[in-house]
Amino acid sequence: MLNRLHIPPPNRVFFWLSVTILLRLVATFILFWLGEYTLSDGLIGNLATDSQDYLQTAYQLAIHGSYSRVTGVPYAGRTPGYDVVLAPLLWLLDEKTALNITFLLQWLFATLSCYCLAVVAYRIFNSKKIFAATLIIYSLNTFVAYYDWIILTESFAVSAQILGLYLLTGKRSTGELILSGGLFTWAVFLRPYLLPLYFLLGLLLLWHYRKLWQQALIKGAAFASVFVIVEVAWVARNYLHFGRVIPLATDKYGGLTEGRLLALIELIQAWGGDYVWWNHQAEITLFIDMTGILSERKYYKTASDLPSFVFTSKYNADSIDNLRAWYIMADTTKNDTLRAYSDSIAHVKLRSYRQAFIAEKPFYYYVIAPLRLLAKFFSHSGTYNLTPQVFSELPLSKQLVRVAYGILYHWIWIAGLIGLIIYSLHRYKSISSYNFALITMSLYAVILFPLLLRRIEYRHFVMSYPFLQIYAIVVLGYIYRQFLTKKANFLS
Repeated sequence: MLNRLHIPPPNRVFFWLSVTILLRLVATFILFWLGEYTLSDGLIGNLATDSQDYLQTAYQLAIHGSYSRVTGVPYAGRTPGYDVVLAPLLWLLDEKTALNITFLLQWLFATLSCYCLAVVAYRIFNSKKIFAATLIIYSLNTFVAYYDWIILTESFAVSAQILGLYLLTGKRSTGELILSGGLFTWAVFLRPYLLPLYFLLGLLLLWHYRKLWQQALIKGAAFASVFVIVEVAWVARNYLHFGRVIPLATDKYGGLTEGRLLALIELIQAWGGDYVWWNHQAEITLFIDMTGILSERKYYKTASDLPSFVFTSKYNADSIDNLRAWYIMADTTKNDTLRAYSDSIAHVKLRSYRQAFIAEKPFYYYVIAPLRLLAKFFSHSGTYNLTPQVFSELPLSKQLVRVAYGILYHWIWIAGLIGLIIYSLHRYKSISSYNFALITMSLYAVILFPLLLRRIEYRHFVMSYPFLQIYAIVVLGYIYRQFLTKKANFLS
């Protein structure tokens, strides 16, 4: 049946953009229906905890013309990628109107990226079916689309990457490469951890023209030009204010400095645990009072609930429970002297226990813990943020929709990784620079966060999701060709 289906070519831009807009409206309706937005506050989207940080710096830039959080105090904790959109709108309009326009811009930019992602898939795999499937499935997704309606950097960052890749896999004229490099530069200044990805893509561009060194220099210079200009200006600005070279941002954990909380995070990371406090299955909830915050009962209630491998000869479950008592006391006591003493005890114990774990169990620290984090990175519903109620309290209709999107999420990462590996092994001798770029962007966040940074906030997978989806569709096509068509021939 699919062989007889007429699929318009990708260059029918108006047709495919119309399809994309229609599907994106359906996905938006589903998001709003599941999320039960009231719009009573005058906003068509939501604010997150980090949204206030972006508003703070954007207001300073709009009103005082300086990038800061406090008037007159220079700031380099974050990069100003989001502020270039927010600040002009806040300068021209009231806050609610500015935010609503930002939501709409994120949605429109993401809608265009759906079509561009499908074109990238077509260029690499030369299949109209893969093109159409990529466009339809990505347009209907909620995992990435959720961030179109929230004041965070994810939506613009992933859209900028898709459009940058679209231009990078096109004719690669000087103008296209300048614009592509500009989009990737913007993505880096939205999410600084994307900087190594930008360099990897630049190297792939040079590799593509490796036999034409003059072309390689020209193309490489075009791709790097915007980043060089912006980065030089940013570094110069930071050096002028802080007297040192700051390539991007200074904040490692949202501005968190050395102390009890950072020591706790790094101990949990050493175990291969989760420090995202709002996740009821995260190990950090053992140390933090989450009463009235978590919608679900937390998984870790005492240290005995932790896996046995986290313990060493220097500490056991009782030691962790004792540490937990000191940690909570430092959070809750109103006595300043007791608070300082409890904080000191907790901090020293946390650092000592981490050192003991690494010294006694290096295999667990260097091998098992990252793999444990990789499993945790993927092992969630994929729909955890779509409804304010827990799953069991939803009506059947919403449960069914969440289950459907949960299946889609798991299919994307499982089939995507399988498809990427199989395709790469099968075509390793003839793989193109386009495909190398797609592979790099598919795996970048998957490798970076759980395996290298040991940070597994689920939204980080947004940066790999659209690209990995293409390989999941490739697997679907392979299954159809190998099994369903043979069955159809047998039955005919």
